[in-house]
Amino acid sequence: MLLKSKFPSQLVDASVANELPQMNSKPLVWLEGVSSVLFGVAAFSTFYVIVVWMPKYAMAFAGMSEAEALKTISYYSMGSLVCVFIFAALLKKMVRPIWANVFNSALAVMLPTY
Repeated sequence: MLLKSKFPSQLVDASVANELPQMNSKPLVWLEGVSSVLFGVAAFSTFYVIVVWMPKYAMAFAGMSEAEALKTISYYSMGSLVCVFIFAALLKKMVRPIWANVFNSALAVMLPTY
């Protein structure tokens, strides 16, 4: 099917090219890249630490049984998933993705240090 498909010409008419929306400024690729890497590392490590230690804290400080303490991981995972959908809706309507990524990365890196 792909072999039979016709692709558009790579030559673009100048009048059509001028009508296309243009960016106001060049994207900051280095900022996006660094933010994405920091966010990925911080998000994964935070999730891992919480999954390992949350049941132990729940048993030690909240007096939960082991079965109840293990349920806290499920609650945390469901809450994380809900937050992903809320965040996606915010990105679609209100916030530019690059600034959300920078903010989340900074927050994820700074919060564990306090």
